[in-house]
Amino acid sequence: MGGNNAPIMVNGGNVYDSPLGYDAPIKYDTGQVDMGSIGVEWSLKKCREEVILRLGFVVAPVKVQRTFGQLRAAVATSLGFNYVGEPVPRTMQALRSDLLRRLGFSAQVAAGAWPPGMKELLTNFLTEAQEALQHQYRLGVGTALKPFGEDDDLTTLDPWAVFLLALANAKAHHGQTDAKSYYDQLAGYISSVAKSADIDQVINTAQDSLLQRYAMDRYEDGSAPLVGPEDKTLIDGVAVELQAIADAKAKYGQKDAEAYYGRLQEMAQRRPFDLDAMVNSIIRDAQDQLYQQYSDLRTERWWTISCVPGANLYDVPLDLDQYLDFRRITWAGILDDDQWSPLIAGIDPMLYTSDSLRKPAYYQVTAAIEIFPVPDRAYVIKLRGHLGLKWLNADDDMLTLSSRAVFLHALANAKAHYRQPDAGNYMQQAQSYVRQLIAGAHGTRRYIPGTQQVPPARRPIPVGGWPET
Repeated sequence: MGGNNAPIMVNGGNVYDSPLGYDAPIKYDTGQVDMGSIGVEWSLKKCREEVILRLGFVVAPVKVQRTFGQLRAAVATSLGFNYVGEPVPRTMQALRSDLLRRLGFSAQVAAGAWPPGMKELLTNFLTEAQEALQHQYRLGVGTALKPFGEDDDLTTLDPWAVFLLALANAKAHHGQTDAKSYYDQLAGYISSVAKSADIDQVINTAQDSLLQRYAMDRYEDGSAPLVGPEDKTLIDGVAVELQAIADAKAKYGQKDAEAYYGRLQEMAQRRPFDLDAMVNSIIRDAQDQLYQQYSDLRTERWWTISCVPGANLYDVPLDLDQYLDFRRITWAGILDDDQWSPLIAGIDPMLYTSDSLRKPAYYQVTAAIEIFPVPDRAYVIKLRGHLGLKWLNADDDMLTLSSRAVFLHALANAKAHYRQPDAGNYMQQAQSYVRQLIAGAHGTRRYIPGTQQVPPARRPIPVGGWPET
């Protein structure tokens, strides 16, 4: 069988684990080593957290999801008024009875005895009030008014506004002196309704703005736009609240709007929005750069292909997320019983004129692994090459290269991205660390002057001896 860090074992034990002081769970031939379970290498999450920590940002922020109803209340309170809320429609009969009481006819309401013509009069006041609110006071513009004349008909617009306007008109009709006070109440209430409508728009605009500007992390159960009071924010609710309050205060000319903008900026400075995705990208780029630039940082593995008689095309051997980088094959050979022989890279098309079945001598890698000639029996193909670079997606994905080297390069690039002045210091550390790794990878294949004893030179003796002798 093949090993992960030694030549192929043919006859005898020549495969040995690295002397790490523990038993690493190794699967030979594929060379899959679960280094994450023993803490030698870092996962993407571990590396990301270390980079964020060194950047001075909050590693794990507390995200708070808010409902539309909670945001409405918070923004309204900050502006100094109560949010009107969703109105509950009322029937013509209920509003008409309330009007009769307010006009001083409570006894008739209790007895069910209406003054002559009063029911029709109040019905007209209520119908006209709803129409006037839409056309004169611009309340619910664009909303189609439903029929509102029979006892069970429901209001289309805000029932309290309809009632106040109908009551003010009825009191003025009957010459009651408090009619003006109800007109004033109506004006104040409509102002609150208008502000409430503004708040809804401001909140949704704030969420859309944050999504566009900062590409913040999203909740799976969030909504955009927010419609119902129980709809939840698609992103962090605290950020939406601060943005909405600041925008609303700026719209109504309140001087403390800048204070809320400042709080939002403090959040961004403490932890930039979409930080995790940015650092993940920087880590992937750092690992890819190191992998492509320094061959000594790659790891060689063995892969095995079992030949099938008459078949010359084979799938790329994959083992979970560990794979052979076929651009960097260092040796290929074939095992015939106990006899090893190398395979020659590349298949000349001229060879295809022969279709005989015999022992393969050539190989070529395209979309698949092709061997030639077509094998006449079950041989074993062995490929040795560099372990391919794993793409980091999930938090639990392990780094392929040295975690320390990847971390230092990613940290230097991240500090440069966020314009921190010590980025150069970490890049120097990263380059120095990689140089040490490359030097250590030479093992015993190095020459250090003065460490080897050179045997004394022996004078050659020509045929026939030296002339002086």
